[in-house]
Amino acid sequence: MPTEESCAVNSAVDDIEKRPVSKQLRHRRRDLWWRAKLRFGKQYGSPTECRTTPDADCPELAVGAVALGAKYRDWGLTMLRSLRGCGQFKGPVYIVTDDPRAFAGEDNVCTIVVPPVRPRLVAKSCKLLLAEWMPTREFLYIDTDLVVTGPIAPWYRTMRPLLDTAPVLCYPDRKPYDGAFHSGLILAETRRALPVYRRWLRLLRSGQYEFDQQSLAIVAQQGDVLHMPGDDFTLLPDMLAVDEVIPRFVHITNGMIRKHSETELRNFLSQRLGVERMPESFGRGA
Repeated sequence: MPTEESCAVNSAVDDIEKRPVSKQLRHRRRDLWWRAKLRFGKQYGSPTECRTTPDADCPELAVGAVALGAKYRDWGLTMLRSLRGCGQFKGPVYIVTDDPRAFAGEDNVCTIVVPPVRPRLVAKSCKLLLAEWMPTREFLYIDTDLVVTGPIAPWYRTMRPLLDTAPVLCYPDRKPYDGAFHSGLILAETRRALPVYRRWLRLLRSGQYEFDQQSLAIVAQQGDVLHMPGDDFTLLPDMLAVDEVIPRFVHITNGMIRKHSETELRNFLSQRLGVERMPESFGRGA
């Protein structure tokens, strides 16, 4: 029998607003054009040949990220440095990018080259295609505008048993409703997660919804997506509001990069989060 909480969630999902048909069709045209270039470009769509070494503390885990455009390649390098430094993760990292030269000097990093893309929703589809390309049993997707402040391995050992219950694990989000699923940090069991990612990708490609979190919220209603517990994840606005203990993952977000001054963000990243490699892309023009 449905609970009061499940009924509330169903109602919130039903209230998610669809985009006008004209915008849906425009998105589909852009998406089809980009997918054609991805499919027929010989240099696109598979990991570059590279020798990878697993992390001894979590040998079945790899990290995946998407770095499209100069800004996100820049922030991707900062995320990667925090992953290797404070995160102490030595395993393979697979990065979807339109310019692999940015990551050519990084150890244990494989790039997956895709055509350049400007439309935001088309770029978001690369996050979901990662599940098709990842060769490891499990992978952790990390947004490139996210900073890792603590070791990955103990966190992973705590979360790993939850994958036996659901193959896709996310932290709670406040959008499109309170208690939805945040898509900036996702732990997944690759093979079992594929049906979820494929449903999510189909809905994203339909162009019906403005944000990928909205599509994820609808897909999650069919099951196989679970919340991760704990206080290891937060958004930058929440950290700026209160002087709290620094969580393991801090999502800076594009909105905050554009909203706050470069000086304020640089100070916060270096003094509060211990960021060693400072990005160069700040402000509304980034």
